Amino acid sequence: MLSKKMDELTAKGGTFAELIAAGNKFCEENGLKTRLNQAFWQAFISFRTRTQGKKTYLEDLGVKVTEAGIEKIKKAA
Repeated sequence: MLSKKMDELTAKGGTFAELIAAGNKFCEENGLKTRLNQAFWQAFISFRTRTQGKKTYLEDLGVKVTEAGIEKIKKAA
């Protein structure tokens, strides 16, 4: 449930502050004790790309990770 929401928020993009706030709001609304932070988000992306072997995870979502957050990129035609 949380991982699906994090996928949605990652695809949407935004600053880490915005993403974390939206993720924590989701957790609270659904009675989850998990609290997100930037390290948690980066670990989630690492899990998707390395552990699960989805090397093109970010590219498939059309985003890239920056110091400030997750930015939408234009997909090559």
